[in-house]
Amino acid sequence: MSEQNRSLHDIVTVLEQRKNGVWDDDVWATSLVYWRNGSDLELSISGAERNERMRRELETLRQAIPNFRIDSTFHIDEAASVIVEVTTWAGETADIPGSAVEGDSYRYTACYILTVADGRIVRIDAYDDAATARQWNELMTHTRLLAANPA
Repeated sequence: MSEQNRSLHDIVTVLEQRKNGVWDDDVWATSLVYWRNGSDLELSISGAERNERMRRELETLRQAIPNFRIDSTFHIDEAASVIVEVTTWAGETADIPGSAVEGDSYRYTACYILTVADGRIVRIDAYDDAATARQWNELMTHTRLLAANPA
């Protein structure tokens, strides 16, 4: 299917598959804008980099949280060419020194507004709780450090 013929529903199908580790279709624009609530900055990032960053984050979280799960609900606004994703990531951690004791319960909820043009996501507006996001980032950092420096 050509990019310009890709519907918002097709993009949602691809996004839903990512939680299962399926990364075979790139729905990101060559260059996209990422903005996060609480910030005046808009980050320009390549679609390939966004795709790879998401893949690495989910792989790391599956190491840190053996029963890691993603529950997302998608809402489509065809007229505005927008997809709204409300997502919750949750699970109980393995023992990650510096971040988590085995069995700690983690939960993160976010809302992403994804703007689409020509069959590709060109902008992400992210709304989440900054303190919870920092906690998850620390968990991923300590997990990566532990993997790089095994005892």
